[in-house]
Amino acid sequence: MDLFRKLFRFCLIYGPGRAFVKAVGRTRWTLRLKLVLSPFKRSDKFIAVVGCGQFAFSTIAFFLTKRHGECIKVALDIDEKAVNTFSACYGADVVLTNPASKFLLPDVKLVYVASNHASHTDYALRCLDAGIDVYIEKPICVSREQYEALRVAILKAQSKVYFGYNRPFSAAVKELKKHIKPTAFTLNCVVMGHLIPEDHWYREPAEGTRVCGNLGHWIDLSWHLLNCAGGVRFLDILIAYSNIETPDDNISVVLTSDRGDLITLTLTAREEPFEGISETIIFQQDGLFVKVDDFRRASFQLGHKKFNRRYWPKDVGHQKAVSQPFDGDTRNVSEVLCSTELMLEIMEMVRANKASSRFDIDGKL
Repeated sequence: MDLFRKLFRFCLIYGPGRAFVKAVGRTRWTLRLKLVLSPFKRSDKFIAVVGCGQFAFSTIAFFLTKRHGECIKVALDIDEKAVNTFSACYGADVVLTNPASKFLLPDVKLVYVASNHASHTDYALRCLDAGIDVYIEKPICVSREQYEALRVAILKAQSKVYFGYNRPFSAAVKELKKHIKPTAFTLNCVVMGHLIPEDHWYREPAEGTRVCGNLGHWIDLSWHLLNCAGGVRFLDILIAYSNIETPDDNISVVLTSDRGDLITLTLTAREEPFEGISETIIFQQDGLFVKVDDFRRASFQLGHKKFNRRYWPKDVGHQKAVSQPFDGDTRNVSEVLCSTELMLEIMEMVRANKASSRFDIDGKL
């Protein structure tokens, strides 16, 4: 009964089509999705998808196929069931299970990398070295060594690079940015995250902790909004841990700037939310107050004026993020690189159970 109740509520949140695809992605029914992916037209197959897990299945491939029809040429995943069911549903011609396989075939013009976090950089470097455009799902790297290699490759590359940090593409954040001013603000993000088991691959040391896997989204959003408000010279970082044995499950990160900005990011994962991850965002600035409730509705107060927005389907920015290679609305490379460096600083603090640090901005952009 809970499964039917969840499916019904997902229909209310995401719309029937995407809710159905999410269910297929979980169960991996081997059927083609022509009934729900409309318009579904035949097109040239020019895309490779590396990593065929739930996110690639229900988000990346969903939006690509709605826009372009059967456009996926190559699917690669080390999990044979995942890649076979993905290919059966989305019509990929070439199915690969060896990470060393050649996925950059002559017809491939664009690669979406959505594999396990520690492998994102290596796959992206292969694309950049071959001169192929690449979309890197978050996190774009999980170590300083990966960061430096990727940074150098991106700056040298002739091909284009797109990033999967999607919250800045959400309708609520886009509305907020219309009213933001070049002055200090307060931002609170409270995120009810997934409850993950002890043996989940997120917990592998090489995968960068949940700072890279989860908190990186809101670190990136915070840095994006700081840039929209004019930028700062440094951030002081404070971290409160609920349990140092699992320091990244229930954690609050506080960022304060030289300008007086105050940002609090709280990730709590004590119980699995029935409808999946849920977010509450509160933004306050001179004359501006915004509250975003799970990217499904938001209230805006501008001085004495007040208005509300509803977003259906729920809009966390996935569609516009996935569509960056085609729409021209892309993330700034320097901004994402800097937010990634900030994320790595916080990750290292968590691994060392460190409570405070300073992140200097000068020279990083």
